[in-house]
Amino acid sequence: MDIKKFLTESRAVSPVIGVILMVAITVILAAVIGTFVLGLGDQVNETAPQASFDFSQETSTFTGTDGPDDGTDPDEPDLITVEITHASGDAIEEGRISVTVNGHTAYGISEVASDDDDAAALWSGTGTISAGSSVTVGLYDDKGDQVTDGGAISYDVSATDQENKISGPRDGDDGAHALASGDIIRVVWTSESGSTSSTLVKYTVA
Repeated sequence: MDIKKFLTESRAVSPVIGVILMVAITVILAAVIGTFVLGLGDQVNETAPQASFDFSQETSTFTGTDGPDDGTDPDEPDLITVEITHASGDAIEEGRISVTVNGHTAYGISEVASDDDDAAALWSGTGTISAGSSVTVGLYDDKGDQVTDGGAISYDVSATDQENKISGPRDGDDGAHALASGDIIRVVWTSESGSTSSTLVKYTVA
């Protein structure tokens, strides 16, 4: 056996094996790091944002044009409204946020001078909620399919219960209701996948 020839060939093969090993290690490391980064990204998307919100409650007189319940035209009930303002912290996509009252979808009130006032969806667009962004809650739908964004609402100034001062749209007793003392307003965040949700803040109507 030619020992000199064997040693020469062995030295020639060793660098090739070394290169193959380094390439293999690089591929494995890239796969591991990629998996980690993707997992970290998913984790970030599933983590609730850190933000603080301020609440401001007031009672205002609203005017409807029909006045069907008490014989007057117009109805002018005094309704509770609560303004929610993003005070500081993370900016949040509107599509990730929902505002609820007692677990039901909340709406604002859009005043219309010559017609019945309308319900207004809250933070329902594609924009970003950041410091200074605000919405005002005026009613909620406890049936879930009666109130629509831009749909007319009706008042009953003679109602003895505050929640019934907004009397429609409804299906029987279920549907639109005004805010009343003790109602709980929540700002709820939902992850992009929809698998995680978290209440960022809540407020009890005084």
